[in-house]
Amino acid sequence: MRGGQLASTLTPQSLQQLLLDEAAPLRCLVVEQAGELLGYATFAPQWSTWHAARYLYLDCLYLQSEARGQGLGRQIMDRIAAAARSLGCGHVEWQTPADNQSAIAFYEHIGASAKKKQRFTWPLQAHSGESTSSAGESVGILPPPASLADPYCDRPTLCTERRTWQEGLLKVYQISRDGRRLPDGRVEAAMRCLSQHVSWPQESVHKFGFLTLNLGEQALWALAQMWASDILRQFCFYAPLDRPEHFQPAPMPGFNACVWELEVTRHERDAWVRHVMTHPAAPRFEDYLNDTLTIPVS
Repeated sequence: MRGGQLASTLTPQSLQQLLLDEAAPLRCLVVEQAGELLGYATFAPQWSTWHAARYLYLDCLYLQSEARGQGLGRQIMDRIAAAARSLGCGHVEWQTPADNQSAIAFYEHIGASAKKKQRFTWPLQAHSGESTSSAGESVGILPPPASLADPYCDRPTLCTERRTWQEGLLKVYQISRDGRRLPDGRVEAAMRCLSQHVSWPQESVHKFGFLTLNLGEQALWALAQMWASDILRQFCFYAPLDRPEHFQPAPMPGFNACVWELEVTRHERDAWVRHVMTHPAAPRFEDYLNDTLTIPVS
């Protein structure tokens, strides 16, 4: 630490790797005019246990002084809001110093509200080793389950329909233990939740994807996956078994799917490559939509 602040480990190489790595969650928007960088914003998706939902954290927003007052700040915030929706985030959060009155006025002008909090920084170099409880016992992570409840077997899987959604098309799959289809209303409930929290990724020139509903032991899961060129964006939702039409974003970060949902993803990946990516000049979208996975009741 230097002067009470964390020492930076930033180098041009580490910043380039962080911003250009497709696997990294950090994203960056830049404002450029005639080859000159006027500003930028960096952000990444996070999870809130308080809201039990995903949100977008705006880490840094900066504009050169001569670029302010031209509406560029609002344009950046609008782009950030669009990115948040495409990532399945319900709101955006950020921080600013209490004495930065011009920034506070701008944020209030666009409709943001402030929460009074103090920000703490805990340098981990000063705290090595495992945490301990008051009794001196080591506190670790929960152990993994001792064993799986049942041996693996295929589960009946069927593409039941196509759904038009936000000027695009989604194949709808259903997975169950016994092959029975879900009651009426479950797909509609999942689509409503999807519309509330997600929009097509900005990179999606051709709007195609698939929605997998899986009736599990603990919840009814809905896994929405959308193609953005050669990238597959995933959004996970769930509904309690006692309220199967009340879907909400799943409170787990990253991509989450069980082995049976991954079987659908594997098939859809192969179908996308076979019918779309192999024919870039004339993609066969109708063939892709007709290429579906069926696993019968065994």
